[in-house]
Amino acid sequence: MFGKLIKYELLSGWKKFTVLYAALLASVLSLVSGKMAENGSRVTLLGTADWLFDALCVMLVCAVAVMTVVFVVTRFYQSMMKGEGYLTHTLPVPEWKILAAKLLSGYLWLAASGAVVIICAGIGFEEPLWWLELLDDLREADVYGIFLLWWIPLAPLLLLAHVFVSFGLGNLSDSHKLGMSVLAHFGISAAESGAVNLVSLITLRPLLLEYSEGGYTDALGLSLVNNIMTGTLIAAALMTVIELIISERIFAKKLNLE
Repeated sequence: MFGKLIKYELLSGWKKFTVLYAALLASVLSLVSGKMAENGSRVTLLGTADWLFDALCVMLVCAVAVMTVVFVVTRFYQSMMKGEGYLTHTLPVPEWKILAAKLLSGYLWLAASGAVVIICAGIGFEEPLWWLELLDDLREADVYGIFLLWWIPLAPLLLLAHVFVSFGLGNLSDSHKLGMSVLAHFGISAAESGAVNLVSLITLRPLLLEYSEGGYTDALGLSLVNNIMTGTLIAAALMTVIELIISERIFAKKLNLE
């Protein structure tokens, strides 16, 4: 049944995302073709410069990233809190499986959009393998690269957990559920920032004591940066788990559909 839930979630969005990806690819290809003359030399289209084409390409890929998030959020809201929610919550499966299916499908769509954006950016900037160079740079960037390599796969999970718990808290309201969900979003954002700061302070405490005793050194500065990034990752992982648990408890025990 869990596999069917995931399949249904993916099928519910494939048309929108297929159109979105096709539109992005077509737009990028048209921009690239506009930058090249028939003889292969660079030209300008309607008197515009190459930098404008690059700016348009950036705006297109950013628009796709934003629209992906909007699609995922809208899908969750409609299937969990609107009319479709009556069908969703009467399925003969535990609530956690419904949320897990939505989490996995949402993560897959975000990952797919990321891959499409990477490919289209490579085409637009005429550097198809730029992402391989980026990975090499990250691996060689010490703590900064390690942080990003962990943060990139973790961030979508935190985003989805944030969406789930925001709507879950909004669901507790008897009216204006969407507005209450938006307010919950800001409150949760503040809580996430506070958690990051708290964990960072805990991990930094030994280093701050070392600083007070021996002053600043380059090694201490590197350790401070490393601990801040580690604290951020730990806080993000903890918040993801906590928000998912809260979401499951609310939708399982406090469901209040419109």
